[in-house]
Amino acid sequence: MRFVILCLITIPTLLSGCVDKYSNMLDIGNFSFENLGNLSFENLSNLGLDNMEKLLKKVPKPEIPSKEIVLKVGESAEVDGINVTVEKVWITKNLQKFDTFRPLDRHSGTTEEGEFVVAQVKIVNNGNETLYLTGHDFIISDKDGNVYSYSVLTHLFNDALELEELKKGKKAEGKIVFAVPENVTGLKIAYCFGSLADFRAVFNFFKTRWAIWKLDEGVMRI
Repeated sequence: MRFVILCLITIPTLLSGCVDKYSNMLDIGNFSFENLGNLSFENLSNLGLDNMEKLLKKVPKPEIPSKEIVLKVGESAEVDGINVTVEKVWITKNLQKFDTFRPLDRHSGTTEEGEFVVAQVKIVNNGNETLYLTGHDFIISDKDGNVYSYSVLTHLFNDALELEELKKGKKAEGKIVFAVPENVTGLKIAYCFGSLADFRAVFNFFKTRWAIWKLDEGVMRI
């Protein structure tokens, strides 16, 4: 009996102290410790809805950036300090027309059934982290959604894009080659900010952004 009486005295005191301590931290509407005896389901409902509405009004809506930065040939995009430019683009059936191309034989870099897209690109690391370049950071897509990876013929250019570590303050530039079907339309070059060659990009997968250069103008045919 003494224990029960002690609890009846102690618990309201503790609750009162808690309410006094936090009453200035949270607006709890019309609810107070004094009207605890008048508490009803209606009061509980009002308490939850009123405060939820107040909290929601105070929470700013996040601004989600577009995952695609659409550009023209010659324009640049920068995300997290990584600046990328597709400076020039050529379409050809014969890579030997480039002075810097080193054919393995007289047929190297020629095609009868398709075409080559050659892009002169530049990447500048203005960020604080080392960038790990791979040929698969760039892709090409067409109007039907087909995707084409870079061609190993890229490495036959003396001025090919060097695929290496790009430390803070450094830049890389050069050519990269893609093989596509002949007369394909709606071509776009895309660069992925956050190569999966860098394991840290795995943890930022849903934040990955793309720079996209439309090839409907500014392209030279040779």
